[in-house]
Amino acid sequence: KEGKGKASGAALEVIGFDPALAPAFEPVPGEVRPIGSTVLVANSWTPSTVATKKGGRPAQVTTKRVRNNNVTVVDFLEEWGFEKENLEALAAELRRQFSVSSAVSERDGTEDNAAKGRKRFWSLKLGGKFAEQVAAALKARGVSKVKTTAQKGLVTKKDREQYKGL
Repeated sequence: KEGKGKASGAALEVIGFDPALAPAFEPVPGEVRPIGSTVLVANSWTPSTVATKKGGRPAQVTTKRVRNNNVTVVDFLEEWGFEKENLEALAAELRRQFSVSSAVSERDGTEDNAAKGRKRFWSLKLGGKFAEQVAAALKARGVSKVKTTAQKGLVTKKDREQYKGL
């Protein structure tokens, strides 16, 4: 319900379904794509922000200092089905969720892979100390193995206690 007693017209809860009462199904014309890394939303293909496969290696969330700023870096998400487009969509979601800047860039040490004809690897970078929060967000998106690390002395007891209170 909306406002002061007015019905919104939306279904609040589905308690049963009878296929005999459903209208005839007519397929929507358009491009057919495999299920996996993209989903159809409002007649446009958008990258998925959930894990599409099970990775053998844990995703690594690292907090470090770069040029006197705290940065949280997420690596090894390609093992969980995340491509560059998926990481950019995930970066946009985390940017809104934590109200911080985010970017997707080539992983450190693999910048020359494209020139050598190898697969390119990507990192998701967030401004600030968000290792525990990002790990929880990844677990909610289907990444079951997440390893968090930080430079020595960077994450303080106060930071850990602050996150527990959320």
